[in-house]
Amino acid sequence: MKTLEKVEQKIDDFDRDLKKLWVFVKDNMAASNEKTSKLESQVENVELSVGFAHDKLLSLEKENKQLRDSVVDIQARSMRDNLVWGGIHDDRNETQQQTEDKIRGFMCEVWRWTKRESTKYVLNASTEQGRFLTQIQNVKSSPNFHGFRKRRRSGS
Repeated sequence: MKTLEKVEQKIDDFDRDLKKLWVFVKDNMAASNEKTSKLESQVENVELSVGFAHDKLLSLEKENKQLRDSVVDIQARSMRDNLVWGGIHDDRNETQQQTEDKIRGFMCEVWRWTKRESTKYVLNASTEQGRFLTQIQNVKSSPNFHGFRKRRRSGS
């Protein structure tokens, strides 16, 4: 009978150890479930944040494109009223006022504008790398503006 008691004792010990192991597994499983729930919540928050960031990025890219287009439009409008002059002798030490006076004189002599017209339409002029840069306002509305035409060579 001693053998039977030993077997019973071993079974009881095994049962006790199995219960301890089961409690340990349950505790670890509960802790793992809790961590998993926290991680799932964090992943949802990150996904939501990424969605908002993506929407904001698209919005900023659209706004950036609109601003770039606006800058190009503004530059084009500004350049539309500028003329670059060639063939007029310039002095590197010349002041802006002297440059403007030279351009106005050219307009009066060559285009036959009045002094009043040349003063009215020329906003400013400067010399840059040997070229005259002049900003003209509403020059096409002048009755004496003929635009730039290519001259035909004689015999062509």
